Amino acid sequence: MFNKDVFIPLITPFTPQGDVCRHSVRQLMQQLQPHATGFVPCLTSGEGWLLSPSQWQDMVSYCVEFAAGKPVIAGIERPSTSEVITYADEAARLGATGIIFTAPFYPDLPQAAIYNHFVQVHDQTELD
Repeated sequence: MFNKDVFIPLITPFTPQGDVCRHSVRQLMQQLQPHATGFVPCLTSGEGWLLSPSQWQDMVSYCVEFAAGKPVIAGIERPSTSEVITYADEAARLGATGIIFTAPFYPDLPQAAIYNHFVQVHDQTELD
């Protein structure tokens, strides 16, 4: 039947200065802890494609810190395969359990290019 695991996609809270708000991330995750199997930062609900590299790193890092041992699946929304691989390597370094990523953002990509994107990321990264 169905597994009852719940991985919650997180919003990305910011300070008035535009930094990721560590305190708000902690509060959010503490409220969600009893209901979550794991957490998914930096996807569409978390402004993933709009985050600067340092904002993305901070959000993933804070989530790993406050996950209380639960899995953190880092969201990666970058337009190119090489960028996704770079971010995946950084997610591993930061302690994420896995990654979830989108297809390249380019219009009219042939199916073979999209397929190759996923194969290359799989083959060139250590996280599942």
